[in-house]
Amino acid sequence: RYAVIENEIGAVGVDNVLLEGYNKRTEENITLLDNGCLCCTVRGDLIDAIKGIVKSAQERLKEGEGKSLDGILIETTGMADPGPICKTFYGDDFAMSHCKIDGVITVVDAVHFIEQLTRERSEGTVNESAQQVAYADKVLLNKVDAASPEKLQDTLDAIRGVNYLVPITQCSLGKKPDAIPIGDLLGIDAFDLGKLAEEGDALDLSVCGEVRETAPQEEQAAGGHGHGGGHGHEDCGDKDCGHGHDGGHGHGHECSDSCDHGDGGHGNAHGHSHKAKFRHDSGVGSFVCEVKDKALDQAKFNEFLSALLEAHAVDLYRYKGIVAMKRSGVSQFVLQGVHEMCELTKGDAWPADKPFKSQVVLIGRNLPSEKWQGGVAECAL
Repeated sequence: RYAVIENEIGAVGVDNVLLEGYNKRTEENITLLDNGCLCCTVRGDLIDAIKGIVKSAQERLKEGEGKSLDGILIETTGMADPGPICKTFYGDDFAMSHCKIDGVITVVDAVHFIEQLTRERSEGTVNESAQQVAYADKVLLNKVDAASPEKLQDTLDAIRGVNYLVPITQCSLGKKPDAIPIGDLLGIDAFDLGKLAEEGDALDLSVCGEVRETAPQEEQAAGGHGHGGGHGHEDCGDKDCGHGHDGGHGHGHECSDSCDHGDGGHGNAHGHSHKAKFRHDSGVGSFVCEVKDKALDQAKFNEFLSALLEAHAVDLYRYKGIVAMKRSGVSQFVLQGVHEMCELTKGDAWPADKPFKSQVVLIGRNLPSEKWQGGVAECAL
C-alpha cells in the first residue's frame, strides 16, 4: 500500500487527474501540492501532507479498516532540486521518527538529456538536470529505443560524468512500462549505505554502478556498450586498470601518478575522479577518497568533515562512505549526508580478518578532488 504526493509547478494540476481512476480503487489517496515547486524550500505543506498520510493510515489500522502503509511516493516536477526534499527527512522530527528515504529515482530522457544538461542558464541558477542525476540512487534511462547508438553512449557518458556510482537501467517506459519489476524500484533501501555495507567485501565505492537493459537486444541501440553489468572494458581509460571488469564500467578514470592498478589495488591512500568522455562540463561531478590498510583517526576525520561542510555545504549535494575508524577499537562507521545535514553512525567492530579500507564518495559542484582526497588521506593513523 503506497500513498502518492504529486507535485505540480503549473497553475493547473494534470497528473493527479490522470490518476483519479486509480485513486478511487485504493485505500490511500493522491495528495496534490500545486502551489509551487517542492524544492524551493523545506516546504511546510510537504511535511503537512506526510503527517496527514501517516496519521490517516494509523487511524485506519487502529480501527481495523485497512492494511499498514508500505510507503509514500513523492513525485516531483522535472524542475525540482531533490536536495531540500531529502533534507526534510533529516530536519523534521515527525518525518525522521516515522519515515526514512528508501531511494531517489531519476528518469533520464536518452534523447534530450544532453541538451537539457548543457543549455545556457542565467548566472546563479542551478543545473537541475545535473542535480537530479547527482542525487539519484538509481537512474532509469528512458527512450533508448529512440536514441541512436552514438546519442545513447554520449548520454551514458554524461550521466557517469556527474554520478559514476549510480546504477542505470535502460528502458522504454512508453512502450514497455511493465519491463522494470516493481521490486527494483520500491523497498530497495538504496539511500541507506548501511544496508549496502552488509554486502561486505562486495561493496566497492570506487567502481561504477552497473548498466542494465530491460528490452530485447534487437530493440536497443547497439554499438559497443556491453551488457550484463556495464559498458565494455574497451571503454576504460586505463588499459592496466585492475578493477574487476566483469561487465566493465565504461568510463575513463583519472588516477594519480602513484596509482598501481597492476594488483587491482589503489595504493594506501588516494582517490579516483571519474571523468567520462562527455566533453561538456556541467561543473557537477563525483569522486571517491580512499585509504587502504590503515584505520582513520576519529578526531582528524571529524575535523575533515567540518572543514568540508564549511567550505562546500551548498555545493555538496550528496556524500556517503564506509570508513574504518579508531575510537577505543577500530569499528565500521557509515557516513551519509545531504548538504550540511550529516550523519556518521558507528557500526560493528571491524572484522579481524578483513583489511582496513575507508571510502568516501563526494558528489557536488566544483569540488576540488585532490584537496579532499588528500584530506581523507591525512586522517590515516
